[in-house]
Order: sequence, then C-alpha cells, then structure tokens
Amino acid sequence: MSSPPPIYGPVTHQYGEPPPPPAYGAAGRAAPDARTTPDARTTPTATAGPASWGRRSAGFLIDVAPLVAALVPLTVGYLWLVAALVRAPLGTESTLPDLSSIVVWLAVGGVALLAALGWTVYNRWILGGGTGRSLGRRARKVCLLSVQTGEPIGAPNAFARDLVHLLDALSVVGFLWPLWDDKRRTFADMITETVVVDER
Repeated sequence: MSSPPPIYGPVTHQYGEPPPPPAYGAAGRAAPDARTTPDARTTPTATAGPASWGRRSAGFLIDVAPLVAALVPLTVGYLWLVAALVRAPLGTESTLPDLSSIVVWLAVGGVALLAALGWTVYNRWILGGGTGRSLGRRARKVCLLSVQTGEPIGAPNAFARDLVHLLDALSVVGFLWPLWDDKRRTFADMITETVVVDER
C-alpha cells in the first residue's frame, strides 16, 4: 500500500478556489514576531488585507470625538448669544442683556477646542502618521499604510490626507466609497495613495 505523496510548503488555498488577496505591508518580508521585534506595536502587519468600512469608520469616530465634544459648549454659547440679542429690546435706551453666562460657555468651548486640536495633531498626525495607528485605529485594530511602500506615511502626509478628507466630507459619497471599492479606499486614500488595513 503506497503512502500519500508529501506536501511541500503551506497550502494557502485549494484547487479551483481563487488565490488569497494581495498582502499589504512590507513586501518580501515575513510578518514581525512579537518575541523578537523590539516594538511590535509600531511595526505594520505584513499580511493584512483592506479594513472594512465599519471598522475604519468606527476608528475615525473615536478620533474625532474630542473635536465634536468641544463644539458642544461653543454651539450652546453661540445659540444662547443669538437668542439673547434677538430678544433684546430695540431703541436708544435699550441695554444689552447679561452675557456673563454666555461668555463662560464660549470660553469653556474655546479652551476645549484648543485642547482637542492639540490632541488631533498628536493623535492623527504625529502618532497616526508615524505608526499608522491613531487611538481610534488601534482600538479597531486597523492601520494606515502607504500603498507604494507598505509603511506608515509620516506626519506631513497624514496631515495632507486629513485635508483631502474635506473632499470626502463635501461630496459625502467619498466616505461611502470603501463600501464598493475593492481596496476599501476613500477619495483621500486614492489621492494620497494610502490604504487602511485590518490587523486582526
């Protein structure tokens, strides 16, 4: 009775099945080993595929949450100010209403907005550009990489990518484009040649 023929190398897919999707990351190198890599947290995964729209959207919402929270007191103060000015009586002897509470709301909102902008610079551009993982991306286990190099894009390019995201916001469809794009890219990803990969 003859023994079955030996199998050489790992079987990645069966005959008749499509080959696995292309891998993003450091081409030609094996995935980093956490036991030998000095800082495995900052090394992009070499075998990751494009991240789903849901995962990358959730990460984005986590990243922009401080900015949204800072806009709440500013919006309240602004609307309160408009309402107070509208209700103020018109005439030569009229006086402005008490604006002390409104000033407090606007001051709190202004300080919160400055803090949120500082956090965004560090989280989205310095940390996110240098490692590919902002706080939101790390929480959702996705990573931002360059299509050309397979490496993080750096702080200047991360800033430029967020500026180009304005095109996604203005068109609306740009943020939805990953739902049907084969590489799950927004317009900003296409223009800056980046991809968000799933690291699970």
